[in-house]
Amino acid sequence: MRLLRAISTLNPASGGPAATLTPITKELMSSGHRVEVVCFDNPADPWLNDSPFVVHCLESKSSFYQRLNKLYHFLRANSHGYDCVIVHGLWSAVDFAVWRALRHTSTPYVVLLHGI
Repeated sequence: MRLLRAISTLNPASGGPAATLTPITKELMSSGHRVEVVCFDNPADPWLNDSPFVVHCLESKSSFYQRLNKLYHFLRANSHGYDCVIVHGLWSAVDFAVWRALRHTSTPYVVLLHGI
């Protein structure tokens, strides 16, 4: 399966979602899945060094709407390459952009709630 995991940041200092994403992604990859991640980090951020999976860095420290639009356009251009998009977290530019970009497509998405 070709999976895209969408998260605001992979910075481990941000807590649970980022801390759990890497080990789970490694396990998915060892099971034969192709997994990529999209986030708003800068590709030069130190926590991305030696990432074992492809990370699409949209590099946006700007407003909610600017982040939303960057991810929306990324998904509209690339969603056909994934069997499913996994959204990490709720009430962010990530979940809103995924819903907005994929709601009228055949690409399914799921939302993982963290910290509930």
